[in-house]
Amino acid sequence: MYHASAGGTNPLVVLFLVVALFLGVAGCSGGHTDRTPTFQQGNIEDKTYDQNLPINRETLPAATGGDGVLTYTISPNLPAGLIFDATTRLLSGTPTKAQPATLYTHTATDSDAVGPDSVSLTFRITVQAVASVSISAEAGDVDEGDDLTPVLVTLELSEAVTGNVAVTLASTGSARLGSDFDLARTGVVVTEGSTQATTILTPIRDLEAEHDETITLEIDSVAGRGEIGSPSSVDVAIRDLGTPPPNEYAVLDAYLRLWGGASYDVGTDAIYLSYNVWNSGRVAASPTRAVLLTTTDLFSEDATFQSLGARPVPALEPAGSRFFDTIRVPFDELVTGSNNYFALVVLAVAEEDPDLVDSNEGGAVDYTAVFLSDGNRIPTTCTGFERGTERGTPDPLFGEQWALRNTGQASFADNGGVTGEDLNMELTLVGGPTGAGVQVAVVDTGLEICRPDLAANVETGLSYNFNAPFWHGALANDPFLPTVLGDHGTSVAGLIAASADNSVGGRGVAPEARLRGFNFLSFPLQSAYLEALGMSSEGP
Repeated sequence: MYHASAGGTNPLVVLFLVVALFLGVAGCSGGHTDRTPTFQQGNIEDKTYDQNLPINRETLPAATGGDGVLTYTISPNLPAGLIFDATTRLLSGTPTKAQPATLYTHTATDSDAVGPDSVSLTFRITVQAVASVSISAEAGDVDEGDDLTPVLVTLELSEAVTGNVAVTLASTGSARLGSDFDLARTGVVVTEGSTQATTILTPIRDLEAEHDETITLEIDSVAGRGEIGSPSSVDVAIRDLGTPPPNEYAVLDAYLRLWGGASYDVGTDAIYLSYNVWNSGRVAASPTRAVLLTTTDLFSEDATFQSLGARPVPALEPAGSRFFDTIRVPFDELVTGSNNYFALVVLAVAEEDPDLVDSNEGGAVDYTAVFLSDGNRIPTTCTGFERGTERGTPDPLFGEQWALRNTGQASFADNGGVTGEDLNMELTLVGGPTGAGVQVAVVDTGLEICRPDLAANVETGLSYNFNAPFWHGALANDPFLPTVLGDHGTSVAGLIAASADNSVGGRGVAPEARLRGFNFLSFPLQSAYLEALGMSSEGP
């Protein structure tokens, strides 16, 4: 405050003092400049966190300017479990509840007592739910003979979450996986939007007097927005049935190979189907019959079978005794210009194998098939396919090859896979190596050397057919397998070296590798062993 006094009554002096007083007051007021703080950073990125997982600690932006010390606040209240330190501007903690995207304001305010000023930045915080994963089983105890009534095991999420949740199971206890029980899948995927997935536990009848056994299935790990919840394990007891009486469970466990054994011969007017019947049970099996059936429509629900006759199968002693036989099927008993499917059924003896009969399987069954042309000929060479190839054109099925690049695609299955669970070949797929200069011998049941996706990579004349002397029309350098159900070797060769970018199918891991095939696993006679070991001047 300013004070003035006059020593007289001179009006000029009084006026001068009044003006001076006014100017002094004005001068005091003009000396205070009000400054507003500012953020040097223009924005704060929105943040997405997972429930129950610690966030990455982050220091929010600082402001400059203003009058006095700056203080910082966030509004509204942060998600439960998150902490903001106003002194260090540090955002940290673990969100404990899910919440949708919510707008927050980060504000800096100066300490001006007369006129405090503020500046703000806004951003959103989303907390995504992480489900708790629990496990349950529909039964807590089973008989080891309940192999036809398996136990359903369920993995359940507390709530649906974003993305797939992959659960890996582990088993402990006295029961052993693979010998005392089977588990359909140890890796179970709960797909996005779902809250449940299942696997199947099946006890295995071992016919031995042991003791009751236990299984503990537990959640070993969880990938995705899930965490191990409670209960995290489930117990299943398997009651031992001991050794059955001889007439109660004398299993005829027939192991049939229509194209193995002594021969799978293709003649000029007939095909010769050979088979072995094995008794791998623990007691003797009674005499039975092997019935050969045929149909041209195996995969239809209305398929009708025609019998091509029955052959007796003698009594077989336990522990590996076997019976071999060959059935001749004349071509005039088959349908020309069509696929002819064969089913060989070794009939079960009801009183010795009740489980097999009760399940309507009727016995041990194996299948094969041939194509009989209008000229009464079974193809025994790779004669080509109508479809050609177009170089430089993408492979139409590459996107389904999850083993090469897994994007979670369904690949014609009911459910998609787990993204990233593949061969980790991203760089190889783009830039190589491609297998150029590498030679691969596929030793298997066969190889279709003229198949469009393989033909460009098959080395001409360097494959070998062990069956050429026994299959009418077969060539020594063409390991073609006559069955129309396909052969394992062609599938394997496709995984290895199917051509890339040729408009057909998919691609192999090494699409420029060179291939040659040897159908050693479909050979007919012991002589093939000698040929394969180099004891032949004409063999491979």
